Amino acid sequence: MVAGRKGFDRLKWSFDNKFPEPLQFIFCDLEQFKQTTGQHTDCPVLQALNAKEHIVKEDIFTTPKLKIPKFIPPYAGPQAGPTHEREDWADWTLDLLEYLGLASIPADRLLHGDKTDTFLSRYDFEVLEIAKPGKLTRIRWRGMIPPQWLKTVWETARTAVESSTKDSNWAAFTVLGFEDAPISWNVAQHSAVGGAEGEHGYTLIVTPSTEESFSAEPHLSADKMEVDERRTKAGPVISCEFMGPYDEHS
Repeated sequence: MVAGRKGFDRLKWSFDNKFPEPLQFIFCDLEQFKQTTGQHTDCPVLQALNAKEHIVKEDIFTTPKLKIPKFIPPYAGPQAGPTHEREDWADWTLDLLEYLGLASIPADRLLHGDKTDTFLSRYDFEVLEIAKPGKLTRIRWRGMIPPQWLKTVWETARTAVESSTKDSNWAAFTVLGFEDAPISWNVAQHSAVGGAEGEHGYTLIVTPSTEESFSAEPHLSADKMEVDERRTKAGPVISCEFMGPYDEHS
């Protein structure tokens, strides 16, 4: 944003006329992770503003033994077959998202050996098939995080699952943005019409490998064989976006 241009002048007018009282803003230096060394560097703009540095640190938590689903989708793809098959896929995905939310707490109903009376709690896996129990590791960051850094975290998690020697490994990657951000998707508002709060959230899931995940595609070279073999050691990647009723992109 450059002084003298329409966008800058409009922003300056808003500050002068709509925000007469002092306000606190959150800034994120998008260039800080582009250095070849990978080390954090100080931003001269933020230094000039005398901004207080906030270091985002990870919060690592290991759950007790939980019921783990098998992550086997009902069909090969959400668009395959008639309408009822797409509905089955949607139900399965919604149950999976519900499971991920409960597992991150973790909820008592997911604990291995839980025998809560169904009269007290009717939650069940429903379309999710239970596999053997296991522990989950949740890693959480809070703050204004650059998308480049999020991409690195996602690629690291996906590579770890695809290169793992255990077929049962999987990873879920959830991003929740600031709900009241006025502009966050290029030049269009996102779920913010009529005063509704924006969702700004999505989840990516690398499912564990199954027998159906392994490909018998012929390999043309040693390099291609290595890449294809690594890719088939994990199941399909599921992408889910949280959308509001007034979402301009839905």
